[in-house]
Amino acid sequence: MSSTHNYKGILYLTLLLVILPVAVWNFSIKKTVTKWQSYREESKELAEIESRDYSGLQTTPELQEELISSGGFIKAIAAVADKNGIMIEKYTPFVTYHTEGIQVNSAELLMAGNYIPLVRMIDHIENNMTTCKLVSVNFNGTEDRRTGIIKLTATIVVQQLTDLKNTSTI
Repeated sequence: MSSTHNYKGILYLTLLLVILPVAVWNFSIKKTVTKWQSYREESKELAEIESRDYSGLQTTPELQEELISSGGFIKAIAAVADKNGIMIEKYTPFVTYHTEGIQVNSAELLMAGNYIPLVRMIDHIENNMTTCKLVSVNFNGTEDRRTGIIKLTATIVVQQLTDLKNTSTI
């Protein structure tokens, strides 16, 4: 008999006891365990957030004004847009979500200008307009067929959460 035939049983036993569990772990159980660990971490974090006391938080006088539907948002950024050479082409306010106590007001703002001033304007909205949150920014370049100049536009969507019971912005 050959020497490999004598060790065939040990080879099969090694495959069964070592290689098979490693393969099963890698191809099926590993993802399940990872997702279960992630679920446990997120549920602990959620429980911690739910246990926090938010009763001491109050709105500041700055947050009392609803900016998007009243036009205050466009007035607040118009001076910065003029200073940076940005042209505001379109401003469309609309209500995204409304329940008995809370309303989410959104606005779509279409601005045209050079890239760096548009980025400065986005930075100004993010950092100085504390009651409005930037949701989406989309840059689009279109070529004017007559002149051949590329016109850069930025479509910006901002949202503001309004507490209708206290008529304040959150």
